[in-house]
Order: sequence, then C-alpha cells, then structure tokens
Amino acid sequence: MLGQLRRALELATEEQTAGRRSLNYSNARSPPDDECASKTPIARGSTSFAQASVMMATDDLGVDLDGAEVVIIGAGQLASGIARALLVRPARLRRMTICNRTTAHGERLRERIE
Repeated sequence: MLGQLRRALELATEEQTAGRRSLNYSNARSPPDDECASKTPIARGSTSFAQASVMMATDDLGVDLDGAEVVIIGAGQLASGIARALLVRPARLRRMTICNRTTAHGERLRERIE
C-alpha cells in the first residue's frame, strides 16, 4: 500500500496537482509495513484488501449500509472482492451499481457475484 501511495504522490507531483499538504507526506518517514498491518483491519483476520476495505468503511468509520446504494468503480479482482464482501454483510443493500470502462467486464462481474 505504501508503494502505491508513494507512486500516486509522484504522479500528482509530476502533473502539478499535489497540494502543499500532500507534499508534506512525501517528506514524512513511512511507518514499517508491520506497523501499518497492525493498525488496519487486515490485522483482525481479514483475508483480503477487499474485505478489509469493507470492514473499515462499515465498522471503523461507522457507515451504515442498510438500504444503501453502492457504486463500485471497476470490475477487476479488487472490485469483485469488494462486491462479494458487501453482499455477505448483514446489512441489506438497496442497490449495487458497477461502473467499468467495458460493459462486458462489468456484466461478467455481475454474473460472478449473483
């Protein structure tokens, strides 16, 4: 995750879209990976980033998904995991919308999770 964050910051800097606050993060010392893992839902037994993301949104941030309308952007492996993790939660979603560049990939994801 830290590598992705660093790369995103590099791209934002190259595109001159990184603000002063963002640039401060680039100079900060990155915590060790085990420290990051110990402070995220992954440390609580989640088996994937997708499950950890859903757990963080619902449990840690207190987001109530009962009757919610959810939009998932993308149809790759992470999007698939997030969709599955959302569907096994006790809260019942009102609607899940999958947005992807290609309709066929979005439809394939829908078929895999039904």
